[in-house]
Amino acid sequence: MNKITFIAPSFNEESFNRPLVDSLICQTNPNWKVIIYNNGQNSNLKEWAKNYNDSRIIYLESENNTGYWGTYNRIDALQNSVDTKYVIQTSVQDYFLSWAVELVLNRLKETNADICMWDSINHLAGYEPLIVSLKQNYIDWGNFCLKTSIAKKLSIPKPEEYCADWLTLEKGLQLNLFKVKTKIANILTIHN
Repeated sequence: MNKITFIAPSFNEESFNRPLVDSLICQTNPNWKVIIYNNGQNSNLKEWAKNYNDSRIIYLESENNTGYWGTYNRIDALQNSVDTKYVIQTSVQDYFLSWAVELVLNRLKETNADICMWDSINHLAGYEPLIVSLKQNYIDWGNFCLKTSIAKKLSIPKPEEYCADWLTLEKGLQLNLFKVKTKIANILTIHN
């Protein structure tokens, strides 16, 4: 059965992780797992993750803070810990609507797409809808899902941008790795 791994870096506050993890636990399709990658040790966060008592919630940590937005932790988790067919790089503050995993997996199965995108509500834009398109210079990680095999080819070893989202998409487009693209014309993510 197809599964999706969500990768979400975190730093310090376990309360910031609640939107993502709680929204995943409420998914109508249970075929997901999440890697919470702590960007610098924090024993409270480790205990918080264990308290869910759910084998789909995986906790990793780096010894030291690896930099802004945990980009290097995202890359490490992708290269070394993801074993599912699909991957979504996201934020611990993102909230996925309860049918998001089901819609994404169904669309990927129907189309055999390399990338699946969707829209979101983004507070940085005043809670206006963020309409996702590959023509934009920036698409947040939480708004697209890639085949893991392609995502591993797109990792940027030393990203210059804080999250490297659009750099990843730009590289994939340049290398023509997204042979089949699909979009779900619904809002599936709310960024906090």
